[in-house]
Amino acid sequence: MIQIFTDKPGFAEQVLLQPVVWQSVTLAALDKGIQPLAADLFRRNSLCRAEVPNPSFWSSIFFIEHARSSQFDVIDRHARTNHRLPHGICSVAGSGENFHGHKNRTWVSIPGNLHMSIYFSPQQHVDHFGVGFTILSAISVVQALDALQGLRKKPMIRWVNDILLDNAKVGGVLACTHSCGAVVAGAVLGIGLNVSTTPPVVPTPFVPEVTSIAEFLPEGKTGTLSLTFEHLLRYLEQNYHLLLSGHYARLLEFYRERSLLIGKDVRVFADAQEDLMDELAHGTVTSIGTSLELMLDNSTPAVTKGRVVLNQQGGNETGSPERIMQ
Repeated sequence: MIQIFTDKPGFAEQVLLQPVVWQSVTLAALDKGIQPLAADLFRRNSLCRAEVPNPSFWSSIFFIEHARSSQFDVIDRHARTNHRLPHGICSVAGSGENFHGHKNRTWVSIPGNLHMSIYFSPQQHVDHFGVGFTILSAISVVQALDALQGLRKKPMIRWVNDILLDNAKVGGVLACTHSCGAVVAGAVLGIGLNVSTTPPVVPTPFVPEVTSIAEFLPEGKTGTLSLTFEHLLRYLEQNYHLLLSGHYARLLEFYRERSLLIGKDVRVFADAQEDLMDELAHGTVTSIGTSLELMLDNSTPAVTKGRVVLNQQGGNETGSPERIMQ
């Protein structure tokens, strides 16, 4: 049974594929494990609740038409302090304030797109969890886009966590884990995906172009938002089980297959402000290591951090920087 909560049923129904019946509920009536989180996400006492009777990996889904702060930050804070927070929480915002990515880079959130934050509670040892949940998130987005009929371009992954269509950024992912010794207690994921609307973003050397899924689908195609959301839920669940059952190598191989960089000539810059172009390394990417380090043909040691730009050669366009959701 999935519990669904929202402050605006109309917004939730734009994202859900199946119809639901809403009932009014107060925060006091919610399960104690999710009550503090719901209070922080919605900032109101009365909500609408629905239940989906299908057996599901997900326990609760929150739909917030406009989030007044980063969902990722809110869930991450509760993951650190609320030991009763249940596994399988997904929060979806139509738009929001103070959304950010890696190094607090701003993420422009506008209606018509997906802004998701997810909480998992593995409570077990997870191989390569430091990068495993980033890989899980990135390939889940790629697979969700692959599942959309009529998409004219193949989605690719731009190291480390950008998703591109035709060399333009369409989404990004973020992952944070909490561990106790060898046990991963919690993982918080963020996914930002431009579905119906291309946000206004000032071009930079690191983000020369952004796009949306709608620009690569047949004109007039409807239902993309709800279909993309359903695909994402399915692939996140599938890849989570693969990661926890010891199949990290399988996920990594898919990540490598869909990497935009392998075989390409790149420059790597220090992870600083856009106007500080401090080059750290350059060369052709020969492979991606088991911890997502970039192997360059003329650079030792491997590149483990920084922002990558694709050199303009052989028809390649400049790539986007490491800029991730929420």
